[in-house]
Amino acid sequence: MAGADDSDGQAGHKRELPSAIGRFEVRSLAGIGGTSIIYSAWDSEYQRPVAIKLLRHDRSARRDTQARFLREAKTMARLTHPNIVRIYEVGTHEGQVFLALEFVEGKTLREWVELDQPEVGEIIERYLDAGRALEAAHAASVMHRDFKPDNVLLGDDGRVRVLDFGLARSTRGTDNFQTLENLTPGLRDALAEGPDLLATIGFSGTPAYKALEQHFGRPTDPRADQFAFCVTVWEALYGERPFEGRSASEIARAIEAGRIKQPPAERLAGVPRRVRSVLERGLAAERIDRWPSMTELLAELELASRAGLLTRLFDALRGT
Repeated sequence: MAGADDSDGQAGHKRELPSAIGRFEVRSLAGIGGTSIIYSAWDSEYQRPVAIKLLRHDRSARRDTQARFLREAKTMARLTHPNIVRIYEVGTHEGQVFLALEFVEGKTLREWVELDQPEVGEIIERYLDAGRALEAAHAASVMHRDFKPDNVLLGDDGRVRVLDFGLARSTRGTDNFQTLENLTPGLRDALAEGPDLLATIGFSGTPAYKALEQHFGRPTDPRADQFAFCVTVWEALYGERPFEGRSASEIARAIEAGRIKQPPAERLAGVPRRVRSVLERGLAAERIDRWPSMTELLAELELASRAGLLTRLFDALRGT
């Protein structure tokens, strides 16, 4: 399943490949994360491929980890949307909890942007689809809490799916989960060089995409997902994230001060100014200053993108 956290530890697990997990026939190892192993498998009952997310044996005895895993299952099972990876089943295998998920052939949106180098309009269109997944989740009182380009897949069928609601919680709750999973390579380097990054790992999310309230461990609401969404879209459009910092505290200070980094000159002209303004509001340090909801944000982003394209078309026609 694209988007799984491939690591050097895969080789060591190949010898331990189970023949089946529950009723699912295991085909191959797809990836290894901090608390789970991902297998590609076959569902003979429904004749379809699935991705199996199995809680690692060394973590299975931890009640908090099991509770988080089961919460992920319940969260995802509640969300039926074309842009959200489906969960088919939750069960146990030799004392380990597993999830059977929709298997998606494709690439993450990070990979897509880097490899395909799509046009600005295409990038915005794909992320609008991802944003609609968040909008649907928020309508169901669920936050993702770790939205980033590595957690969004573009399937070979052309459909965008958001995955890994492992950090999700009800918007009515206040619980937090610890995680070191899914750090991007750049953040892993930063963690190695700057232990200060660990200061906020105890709160859910990946530091570079976290809202200020998540960095500080304050109560959160869906506007934290909105912030992460805007960081992600900004990064896709401009090739770098809006707030500088090699540690969590440096990033948090930049957010708190509103120090949005000036985009590279070669990218600046290619993105409509109105699009940038929409994203800047979503990047506000205080959640009250962001968009009221993903619905308003997505509507404004779509309008800004269309207006920018029309302006360029008019300018091109005028220049001919």
